[in-house]
Amino acid sequence: MSTTLTLIDAFASRPFTGNQAAVAVMAQAPSDSWMQSVANELRLSETAFCWPEGSGHRLRWFTPTVEVNLCGHATVAAAATLWADGHLHRDEVAEFFTRSGTLCCRRSAGGEIDMDLPALTAEPTTVSLDWPSLGLTQPPVEVLGGPGAIDAGFLMAVLSDAEQVRSARLDLSVLAAHEARPLILTAEGDGAFDVVSRVFAPTLGVPEDPVTGSAHALLAPYWCSRLGRDTLACDQASERGGNLRASLDGDRVILTARAVVMGHLILTQAAALEG
Repeated sequence: MSTTLTLIDAFASRPFTGNQAAVAVMAQAPSDSWMQSVANELRLSETAFCWPEGSGHRLRWFTPTVEVNLCGHATVAAAATLWADGHLHRDEVAEFFTRSGTLCCRRSAGGEIDMDLPALTAEPTTVSLDWPSLGLTQPPVEVLGGPGAIDAGFLMAVLSDAEQVRSARLDLSVLAAHEARPLILTAEGDGAFDVVSRVFAPTLGVPEDPVTGSAHALLAPYWCSRLGRDTLACDQASERGGNLRASLDGDRVILTARAVVMGHLILTQAAALEG
């Protein structure tokens, strides 16, 4: 029996932008080893697996090397898959039970997707990184840590301006050797954007993540406080690029973006779920 995965560009309004994810909607829970093997084979930043549970779906996310606690773009992708492939009506809420609690996605009449995530708090932290060796021409103005995709959380370096973030060329071997946490580079935005960021996670098998929803669960509370706003226009300045809107709603962050269904991948019987 074959297994079908839906290919989604999340945080994208047109094909070949945003962050790629593959989503497998299963009838029941697969084995951990099989899910990790599929994610390793596809080599996307995350592959998502979901199956019916209670009033919604259980959702798990895997990078090519590890399972993660929180992933925004693959949650958007999972919701888009449930709606596009007929598992849910487009007016239904996609409710997911995850390692980070219950996450919900709602689709607007115009096709935008609202996803709610826990609002995460960044606190000052210490690091052993040598910033010039890493590739930054100027040291960060602030260094913080906070919860995130893995138990160790995120490391967040606030830079002096958006151009520093956009132009950064990091030596990822230095990052991987000295810091297990994914690194967020961020600064106040320029032009149409309030916030600009990039995310690097070489220890998770993701050199640079194209667009990172979980990072914005940390970025939104920080920048809303700094800028005195409740809603932010955010640009993740990776090569593929991706834009989203982040709103603070009490102890939740609402991320609003679009997703593009790119196609389907069928695993043959030999590669499909064993047993």
